[in-house]
Amino acid sequence: GAIAIDTDWTNRPSWMHGMLNQLARRAGHGCLTNLPLRSFDLETQAELAFRTLQSGLNTGKIVVRVYARCKKAFCNTHAITGGTGGLGLLTARWLSDCGASRLVLASRSGKRSPDSASEWSRLTAKEKNAEVVIQRCDSADDGHVQRLTACMLGQLEGIWHAAGVLSDSVLPSQTASTMRFVYSPKVYGAWALQHASTAFPLHVFLQFSSMAALLGNP
Repeated sequence: GAIAIDTDWTNRPSWMHGMLNQLARRAGHGCLTNLPLRSFDLETQAELAFRTLQSGLNTGKIVVRVYARCKKAFCNTHAITGGTGGLGLLTARWLSDCGASRLVLASRSGKRSPDSASEWSRLTAKEKNAEVVIQRCDSADDGHVQRLTACMLGQLEGIWHAAGVLSDSVLPSQTASTMRFVYSPKVYGAWALQHASTAFPLHVFLQFSSMAALLGNP
């Protein structure tokens, strides 16, 4: 059956709460399975992937996959905003596995998170070849971004914009202030990074997005 979650959450909160509890119990007892996943090749099937979504007949995830042959571009320096967070460190480890020689992890604090010790140790393991550097950079600040890219002139091959902050609240409780708080590092950051990297022959400029960045974890 079709469920309009956004409407039901507002109009039928008790029902929604009961339904989520029921799903949680089933998950705890191992009665649920993952949704099916259908994969499409980026180079040859991208349009088909969107046509499949457009049809509304799919069940589960539609994934557009970049295959391993693209990894040969990842051999020089890559900058990751939000690089010391969970998503940033996971991306850094993947890039290291792909052969990146230097990873610049940009964060507002310029320090790695205390709760990231496990992921950090995997990234800096001896068998990894990448040099890992942490740089203090507020991605929504033009000056910070200019300084970040200036030190990598002639070396930077990729920018991975994973910076973001959360304003945990359901949509009706959001305000202009909370929206600006979330919007700044994501969109202003993307704009600043785009302008600062115009002199670089980048192989990749990738921006991460998430509903949680707008709506929060609830």
